[in-house]
Amino acid sequence: MKNVSIIEGCPVICGVLRSVITDSRRYRCLPTYADVRSAREGLIRDAPDIVIFEIELPDGCGIECVRWLKPRMAKTEFMAFTGRQDSKAIFNALSAGATGYLCKGIQPAEVIDALDNLSKGGSPFSPIVSRKVVQAFSGRSPPSTPLPDSLSRREREILAELVQGYMLKEIQAHLGISQGTLNTHTTNLYRKLGVHSRNEIMPRYYPSSAQWRNARTTAAQSASIY
Repeated sequence: MKNVSIIEGCPVICGVLRSVITDSRRYRCLPTYADVRSAREGLIRDAPDIVIFEIELPDGCGIECVRWLKPRMAKTEFMAFTGRQDSKAIFNALSAGATGYLCKGIQPAEVIDALDNLSKGGSPFSPIVSRKVVQAFSGRSPPSTPLPDSLSRREREILAELVQGYMLKEIQAHLGISQGTLNTHTTNLYRKLGVHSRNEIMPRYYPSSAQWRNARTTAAQSASIY
């Protein structure tokens, strides 16, 4: 039976989570914490297998609490359980060391399913979170800066390939066009976007996707530490 701890500032939500976990008879709920200070003091002593945490706490941010705890609790899994659904919160939570992210409002059984998933080495996400992660990694999230209306269909196809990280030779093969045609379309694309290279496209038009890609690299490096 795995031990679970909770960091949640709302007594009602904390009580419901505790009951759901206890009633499952597959997990044991350890002492709960309502703020960052008490969590930092108690969790290292408790050494739970899993920590469920809220991002917005009375005395600070749950993400920063996890960022401080994770190096000191390398074997513990951290899962966000929050009302925050914005990309920034998701990115920061995963970067801090969370391996799961659930949005409040789900059914009790889904909480237990997520704990089972974590216990088996998975990463449980609410559907809306999964979609945002996929969009960010694939580069298919909507551009933060509107694209010029003057882009042709072919230029938009090339842009989609560039954003996903394909090299020019790969794009040429995917679209079935000659190198000369590709070069012409790419030159026109850069001119209309006001950039000089593909490296300028992501920060200007897809900053959140660029951030996620950096996070993926950081996460891979962190995994070797833990």
